[in-house]
This record gives sequence, C-alpha cells and structure tokens, in this order.
Amino acid sequence: MKKTGMKMTAWLTALCVGGAALTACGGAKPAETTAAPAETTAAATTAAPAETTAAPAETAVETKAEAETSAAETEAAEEDEENYETGDASLDDPRNADEIGENELLVVSFGTSFNDSRRLTIGAVEEAMEKAFPDWSVRRGFTSQIIIDHVKSRDGEVIDNVKEALERAEKNGVKTLVVQPTHLMNGFEYTDLSEELAGWADAFEKIAIGEPGRPDRRHEGVR
Repeated sequence: MKKTGMKMTAWLTALCVGGAALTACGGAKPAETTAAPAETTAAATTAAPAETTAAPAETAVETKAEAETSAAETEAAEEDEENYETGDASLDDPRNADEIGENELLVVSFGTSFNDSRRLTIGAVEEAMEKAFPDWSVRRGFTSQIIIDHVKSRDGEVIDNVKEALERAEKNGVKTLVVQPTHLMNGFEYTDLSEELAGWADAFEKIAIGEPGRPDRRHEGVR
C-alpha cells in the first residue's frame, strides 16, 4: 500500500506539472495573437502620414514642371515669331480712311498678324467686294484686339476694331451700312457681332449684316 500510494502521488505530481506546462503554453498563444495587430496598427499609423505628406510634394513638383514647360513654350513661340518673316506690312491696306460717303460695306474678320497672309486672304476678299460694288466704300474691322495691338506695336499699322469702325462710319455720315463677316460659320464670334450691331441700329438709316459665307443673304436680326 505504501508503494502504491507513493506511485500514485508521483503520478499526480507529474500530471499537475504537465497540466501547468499546458496551461502556460496555452496562455502564450493569445499573447502572440494580440501582439500582431498591435504591430500592424503601428505600421499603418506610421505609414499613412508619410504617404499623405508625399502627395503634396509630388503635386508641387508637377505644378512647377508644368509652369516651367509653359513658360519655355511661350518664350519659344515668341522667338519663332520674331525670327519669322511675315511680310511687308506696308503692302497691306488697313482700309481705315475717312471720306467714306453714304454707303459703306464693312468687312469684319477675326484678323491675322501675318502680313502676307492678311493681304492675300482678308485683303483679297475686301478687294473682290470693292470690285463687285464700286458705288460702295469698303472698310475693315477686326474682332481680335490682341492681333490689332500686336500689329500696331510691331509694324505700326493701325487697324480698326468693330467699335472703332462703326464710330468712323457714324462720324463720316454713312446712311446705309452693310456688314459682311468673313466667318465661315454662325458661331460665338458672329453672335457677338450681331448683338453689337443691334446697338447701332439708330446711328444709320439702314444697317444689315450678311450671314457667314453667304454675302447674298441678310441676317434677320438687324434691320
């Protein structure tokens, strides 16, 4: 009995030691599991500000690069224009003289700063109209003030804008004014021109505007 009791005691002791070991192992696993999310959270928290900080820096670099590219392109374009021969401006007739008479045919174009092109295209249209209507005085008006200013500063040639051309016509006592745009389609430029002419209806006995590309047809918006 004594030996049997001793064996049983030894067996119980071994069982307790084994159970303690298992309990210790079982407790270690949750600790590892808990630690992993903590590490993940810390990594994510640390990385996020770094990415957020990097984005504005990249945007600033891109914006600066775009600005430098735009400035370089503008400078290159100006240099190209300075080195490019656009022709003799003195050969072009700006058609801004007074002594118009009672009948005026005002040719309105967007305009171009290339002297040869202006003379051979817009100038050719004006000359053709002058030959077709010899009893009318043909005058010019550009809608692009940028082109007007550029030609004036570069070549000293003065071209009327639409308002100046209308003021010149009124000052010269024009009674019948026909405005023919060289626009190829009825777009914003043509709409703006029609609206501007409507404000001058009382300055002349008769005012009319031709449709784009159709000088034989009169726009209904102007009497």
